[in-house]
Amino acid sequence: MTSLPKLKTGVPFSSPALESPGQAASLARSRPGKFPKTPDDLPEVSWSIGDFAKLIQLKFPVPIEALNTCAEVPDQWIPLNKIFDRTGVEPPSGRGQLAEFGFSVRTTFGRCNQPWEAQWRAGGKNCNYYRIDQATADDWHSALEAASETEAEATSEIT
Repeated sequence: MTSLPKLKTGVPFSSPALESPGQAASLARSRPGKFPKTPDDLPEVSWSIGDFAKLIQLKFPVPIEALNTCAEVPDQWIPLNKIFDRTGVEPPSGRGQLAEFGFSVRTTFGRCNQPWEAQWRAGGKNCNYYRIDQATADDWHSALEAASETEAEATSEIT
């Protein structure tokens, strides 16, 4: 007997849950709460200081470093490899963290858009580049300051 090809999740194609790769999308729509909505089903919402504070609490290293790096030079394209280097992760791990963050953007934040603009080859090299504008950088810095103050208060209560 020949074994059936498996999806990356290990579920055979003959599984009742996923008869075809395209069926996953319809299954996701039919089982609310089990899968995030697709980006097309969600609004584009500006990121607020409160949203950034929540992002900081979720402790996503690569997205946080992406915002830190972009906020240092607003309106300038930053290559993704620089962000990976500053975070100390290998590119496959960094891409995985960004994918996980994308999932969280849809499920936790209920929106389709990341807090940054991304573009392939914006700086000339074959990689993604990220940037944020000055207003977003200011909001990010405000959220970092608030998080730092909260952490300092918590530390002083312990000691």
